[in-house]
Amino acid sequence: MSALSLVLLTTACLDSPVGNDEELLAEEALAAVVAETCHVPLTTVGDTAPCTNAVFPADAMWTPTGRGRIIDVTRPPFNAKGDGITDDTLALRAAYDYVVKQVAAAGWDGFFVGSTKPSYVIYFPNGIYKVTDTITYTGPTRMYPNNITEATVWLRFIGQSRENTIIRLAPNDPDFAADKAERPVLSFGRHDFNNPPCLRATRFAT
Repeated sequence: MSALSLVLLTTACLDSPVGNDEELLAEEALAAVVAETCHVPLTTVGDTAPCTNAVFPADAMWTPTGRGRIIDVTRPPFNAKGDGITDDTLALRAAYDYVVKQVAAAGWDGFFVGSTKPSYVIYFPNGIYKVTDTITYTGPTRMYPNNITEATVWLRFIGQSRENTIIRLAPNDPDFAADKAERPVLSFGRHDFNNPPCLRATRFAT
């Protein structure tokens, strides 16, 4: 089986209000992004934003002791290589796990996450991220307090550019063979149903 491009498993989500008690730092960082794009005619059909180069200011970057909310998967403690050779599966899962655990620690206020503190972006600088299994969180399935829907929210995967940020399945991976059950390369969750306010996104990656 040849290498595959990014495949997503998504589920329906609700919109949620933005709280006034804390800053949504990740959203502010997104607003501050420096994005270079190719100009296209207004009459263009299809892709109207090619050649995007999304980079973030240094102060927006997450560190274990800092305040930033942009998690660069190539920096410690995650250390993904993005060289197309190293298996980055565990590194990407570690970044995913970090966000999921922060959401769980914030708790729930009715139908919404109890705090905006776990609002992060998982950022992929340009590179080829080789994976050998689905990028999702580890451990038991994270369930919303009603135990019906999955509690994976605020997952934002942002690449530097669609042309040069590539999440690539290793060639001939037997677990992704055509005769096996369908499975995604990147997943927002593992449960069949997820309906809390999600605020999730994937952008600028292939």
